[in-house]
Amino acid sequence: MQGNMQPMTLGEYAESQIRFGANVVCRGGHYWRQIRPFFYRPLLPVTAISSQAIARAPISWPRGYQYVVEDGAPANSFMNFVMLDNLGAYRLENLSQKRRQVIARAAKKFEVRSIANAPELKAQGHAVYLSFFQRTGYAYKAERVQKPAFDQWADDLFKSSKTLMIGGYDQGRLVAFSTWYWVARTLVYTTLVSETEAMREDIGELMFHEVRDLAGKQHGLDEIFLRNYQGGNSIDQYHLFRGAQLVRKPAQLCVPFPILAAMRQFAPRKHELLLGRS
Repeated sequence: MQGNMQPMTLGEYAESQIRFGANVVCRGGHYWRQIRPFFYRPLLPVTAISSQAIARAPISWPRGYQYVVEDGAPANSFMNFVMLDNLGAYRLENLSQKRRQVIARAAKKFEVRSIANAPELKAQGHAVYLSFFQRTGYAYKAERVQKPAFDQWADDLFKSSKTLMIGGYDQGRLVAFSTWYWVARTLVYTTLVSETEAMREDIGELMFHEVRDLAGKQHGLDEIFLRNYQGGNSIDQYHLFRGAQLVRKPAQLCVPFPILAAMRQFAPRKHELLLGRS
């Protein structure tokens, strides 16, 4: 697969996420995203931040925040990520026989390439999104089931020429798409949107392989950030089965003690996830 991968600055990535409704703030040169009410993490969560650099908290009490610390710095928790590294070593022939067969079978049916522009995505992508939504019930920005909202989202995606939009095609018809961002030395993945039948025929496997292969050819790209680890749920397992790794990094958690104590008492599972113990 040929694709135009261009690195973007953290500021450019912040601008793109703000367009999609993310609550992003910049404090002392660091960008923070609100990931749930009253709680923030760095926009690129895998990047370590010096404790000395946190001269100013991203938000004021009673809100909380958490960030990966530099090597050897004090930490009171962990942040866990599902990641891919050593990108240049990725080879199809190194995969298991079963996965090679799945990818080869999908490659006979589907083509994977970059989506050229917003009109292409608007013309064919909405039907793909509807199939995806009916299968998953994915609640985030669910207003995209309406065509005008989907079209606005497509326009926003292509406002940055550095956004990498990958499409999966069946005889020229778009059946899947995903969005990727090369930020600093990390490739950031977002949700794969696909028609149900194409998913059954392993379009996701083929697209995942093609992007890994393309990423391994880029100079200055070290890793792929797939998602924050969610305690081993089905999506975690999907990526881990396909060669991703669980990466555990020491972190500093700043949350008012009464809130943390209440979580420990009434939401112990969430408390363990927050501390990175699960």
